[in-house]
Amino acid sequence: MSKHTDNQIKTTLVGPSVTVGKSFGKKKLNAAYTLGYNWNFMEQQLSYGLWKNRATASYALVGGQRIGLELSVLNKKNVVNTDKSYTEIRGRMSYKMNF
Repeated sequence: MSKHTDNQIKTTLVGPSVTVGKSFGKKKLNAAYTLGYNWNFMEQQLSYGLWKNRATASYALVGGQRIGLELSVLNKKNVVNTDKSYTEIRGRMSYKMNF
């Protein structure tokens, strides 16, 4: 649960999420999937529902280096007509080096 007040408007975000992860090949390859749903309330009125999906994978290279991929899909469904409903798809590639 998350609560926020901005310009005298009280906003509350509540909802469950679950993450499942697995390591392969002596922890060289890591994969995870997260699924969540949140309800957003403004002034105690339901404003929108939000589906969140995220899949990640990373692979360990030599010397403390790691490369990663992430794909996330977000679907916002408005209950009130203040904003449009939308679906957003994001992808990210990463490189990390520990020293």
